[in-house]
Amino acid sequence: MGMRKLLLIATIFFSLYSSGQSPMFKLIAKKASSYTYLLDSYPNATIAYATVKLRSAYSGDCLRVRRSSDDAEQDIGFAGNYLDTASLKTFVSSNSGYVVKWYNQSDSANWFAFNTTTSFQPRIVNAGVVERQNGSPSVRFITGGGLYNGLNVTTSAISVSSHSIFSVFQPLSYLGYERIASFRRSGDGSDDSWYCSTLQLGVNSFGAYMAGNVAAVSVSGTALNLYDVIHTGSEIRNANNNGTPTTASNSLGTFNIVSYSVGQSDYSSRPTYNGNANAYISCVVAYNADKTSDRGGINSIINGYYAVY
Repeated sequence: MGMRKLLLIATIFFSLYSSGQSPMFKLIAKKASSYTYLLDSYPNATIAYATVKLRSAYSGDCLRVRRSSDDAEQDIGFAGNYLDTASLKTFVSSNSGYVVKWYNQSDSANWFAFNTTTSFQPRIVNAGVVERQNGSPSVRFITGGGLYNGLNVTTSAISVSSHSIFSVFQPLSYLGYERIASFRRSGDGSDDSWYCSTLQLGVNSFGAYMAGNVAAVSVSGTALNLYDVIHTGSEIRNANNNGTPTTASNSLGTFNIVSYSVGQSDYSSRPTYNGNANAYISCVVAYNADKTSDRGGINSIINGYYAVY
């Protein structure tokens, strides 16, 4: 190697170290700068729950966690763009940690998912070990409970005529019609009132249920799935891992959404119904719009977080 090249390399390294930043730090910083925020690229989501940061301007926490030793609770935020697992493990220690709230990162931030019944709360730490899928933290929902959410008291029901849900999950068993994500219309009172659900129909089968119409798709029970459901206003379209959608004709017209559910069949009644998920759930994002044209882009960004396909 020539003297001029050696001098150039020495100059670069001296510059990096004299600024207090090692070459490795620079590489890490470069990688971090390539992070894509889903809600910056595709804003106006109604709900956005994830174990990663979805919006650059979001300054809130990720989860509120209860530890099993004394039922104390603490908000856990992000370290950079990822769930702050160091703070999480410090708080929970060798105990187990359960999710009391999953905070909404959407632009509106009117909804958050919660469950105040301790026996129904999903788990994020199991005996000191953070629950993970594909190396990323994932909330472990256990049949018997899930998270539901209600509107902020200053917000009225949301009127929609089309709807889209994107979710990352791995089902672990099938008891009957477990939900990953769904919503409830104004005036509906029974379990069958949950629409546009990511609904488990079999061990490796999920579908979107809308007033009796179901479009089914095969999923993996041994790995994460990136599942999208779109109600266009005239049909259901759903697909796994950005595949070709299956469809079913359906038209509900305009309706009002009053609550969402994550991993749970009903927002208040029958909390032990077998519609509650036995699954890992890493991300649920919903838009009150037909996102068919944005589907590929949204899936690509989410896949970048969780390496699903």
